[in-house]
Amino acid sequence: MFIVIDGTDGVGKSTQSKMLANYMREEYKHAVVELSEPTDESDAGKAIREAINAGRRFEPIVEAAFFVEDRCYDVNRRILPSLEDGKTVVLDRYYYSTIAYQSALGIPKEELYEMHQHFIVEPDLVFILHCDVDIALERVNNRGEQDIMEHREYQERVETVFREFQSDHIFHIDASKSAEDVHAKITNIINEFIKLHNLRNKR
Repeated sequence: MFIVIDGTDGVGKSTQSKMLANYMREEYKHAVVELSEPTDESDAGKAIREAINAGRRFEPIVEAAFFVEDRCYDVNRRILPSLEDGKTVVLDRYYYSTIAYQSALGIPKEELYEMHQHFIVEPDLVFILHCDVDIALERVNNRGEQDIMEHREYQERVETVFREFQSDHIFHIDASKSAEDVHAKITNIINEFIKLHNLRNKR
């Protein structure tokens, strides 16, 4: 089972990913692999993290290429092997982030989708978290982790793109409530999905 949690900075992705992974272990006895992107393993992933930490950006198309290269590594070296081994993968950020963040910088969405076509694996479920941009940025500031990708106007453009993702397996979640309330909304959907697909006790 492959589950993605995505959204703008400060909406609680990492918290919800960890809570969901623990829930899947405890409630359904799944063997769970927790992952996040960009990775800290591929050369591209390391370059992205170093640039962000240094407060600089690549040209938008170069930055997008780095994200795609790192994601290709993640799919082939971590996600697919885990799924093939019968494990549940809970991923913090996926290609939805690249499309949202890079299209907000002016790269056409169609071009970004095309960059992923040769390797992408579609998740079983995607939860995109939303809250007011001011609330999200306040949370980021409270963590002391604000970086160059988290300026308000840019985040508003990114949030607009995130809201445009629509599919039967994509669920938009109000993340302005408590972490427990958000977790309950997510697990209710998970429970219905597992009941429908009979995925209980997967090891």
